[in-house]
Amino acid sequence: MQWRFLIQRQTLIFYTFLNCETGTVVGFLSNLSTGSTSWLWQFGDNTTSSLFDPAVHNFYLPGFQGYYGITLIASKNICSDTMTIANAVYGASLVADFNYTSGVNCVPAIVEFTDVSIDAVSWFWDFGDGDTSSLQHPVHVYNTNPVDSITLTVRDMYGCVKTKSLPSPQLTAAAFSVSGDGGCAPFNVTFSDSSSNAVSWSWQFGDGAV
Repeated sequence: MQWRFLIQRQTLIFYTFLNCETGTVVGFLSNLSTGSTSWLWQFGDNTTSSLFDPAVHNFYLPGFQGYYGITLIASKNICSDTMTIANAVYGASLVADFNYTSGVNCVPAIVEFTDVSIDAVSWFWDFGDGDTSSLQHPVHVYNTNPVDSITLTVRDMYGCVKTKSLPSPQLTAAAFSVSGDGGCAPFNVTFSDSSSNAVSWSWQFGDGAV
């Protein structure tokens, strides 16, 4: 129930909105035909109605993605008039999906993100390191190892929202701390490694020792 639009023609007035929870498009119909005594509505979803003004119709075909066409045939005796709105209702099938590739496994790492969502019209990326983007296919540089998952939030033409998260890349980042303030030589200093995803270490202490 996020977004609605108006199509006005000589024969009918038609409003729609999408129920984002069920994926059902709800149409509100007003028949403006005059002089007719029988009516046939064809809703493009394999259903019909013979009411003058069906008022509300729920458009839903499981798995359908595309436009529903609406036809109204107004008749009296042997005469009839037909009106069709070919692209009256778009049946959106919003899916959030993406993948990413990285050329290296250590920081700084350049990561390319590819959006493969369905029916999305806007995108919001959370890269897991505090940075974001609203591009469809962003490229992001990780200067630190991300601590959170990567999340893509997409929105369709009706305002419905879907999200998808993937684990962030496990990048190798060097880090350490030092305890000891120095003093008269010789003196001892303790080095503590706090690197991310390291499997081997090589220390250079600045005095020729390794």
